[in-house]
Amino acid sequence: MKCYQHEQLWKTVGYIKKRYDKWFRILLKDILFVFCIYICTMRDLIKKVIQEELGQEPDLFFKPAYNANTKSLHGVYYLLDEDGTTFTIYNPQELDDFDKVWASGKRSYKIKEVTIKLPKKFVKKTDTPYEGKEGWFEFEIPYWLYSKDDGLKVKRINAPKKPIIRDFSIIDKFKDPKYINAFLGLGMEPDMIERFILTKYPKEVEKYVPQKSEPFQGPYKKHRYGG
Repeated sequence: MKCYQHEQLWKTVGYIKKRYDKWFRILLKDILFVFCIYICTMRDLIKKVIQEELGQEPDLFFKPAYNANTKSLHGVYYLLDEDGTTFTIYNPQELDDFDKVWASGKRSYKIKEVTIKLPKKFVKKTDTPYEGKEGWFEFEIPYWLYSKDDGLKVKRINAPKKPIIRDFSIIDKFKDPKYINAFLGLGMEPDMIERFILTKYPKEVEKYVPQKSEPFQGPYKKHRYGG
């Protein structure tokens, strides 16, 4: 009798699992997604509290600061180009990708490219790069102008991270020293940039990968070593 009850119980469990396995998987994925968001939110909140307790000012590179006196926003952006009337800035936004988890524990993120032209008559720029990051400058932007364009929002991850790049047009930019500086300033590892280049140009290994016998002369390595 007891064995019969156990057999029926396991049959019932097997039936439920088979029928609702798909929904269990979806539910589990949603739970993990919410848990990841919770962990990231709590980590940022704790970091903010610690900064306030220690009297530290938030890093402008990761969070712009509002000046109530001038009604303007101070933020750090990458300067691509400028002429007599406009600044052309590049603002890659880093967006958490919770579908991918790295074994190293680094946060996975996607890149959303944003290029914007700002009028010089309204916007001010510092003369020196921000904290030695080549090409990155602090800008003072009127709040009315900042609030009109979501592309000016600063979304950068201040933690160990690793990108997911599915848009090959971004990889093309890795051959341009200007864009290389931008991504290095964001904390992307040089070796990671090389691997992405090889992903799109696997047949051009000699052009993009350094040879052991002599210094590499490709566009990235030449820039990296100041050539």
